[in-house]
Amino acid sequence: WATPTLIALGIAASLAETIGITLIVLFFYTAIGQVADAAAVGGMLGSALKYTGSWLTSPVQLAAIILVMIIARGALA
Repeated sequence: WATPTLIALGIAASLAETIGITLIVLFFYTAIGQVADAAAVGGMLGSALKYTGSWLTSPVQLAAIILVMIIARGALA
């Protein structure tokens, strides 16, 4: 029973870290005022940034979500 639990926790930690890093990219675009350019990346990352950029418009909101992702990654690791 320990192996599936550890695999699930590892995947969850990896997902939290990936989301946090992606949000940092969006935070940088928001900080310089070019949120529309973030979606110009294209592909799956561009779609995710476009969706998230319309959902989180304030740099303060993004910073709070990034902090939550960092704490989640630390708690899962």
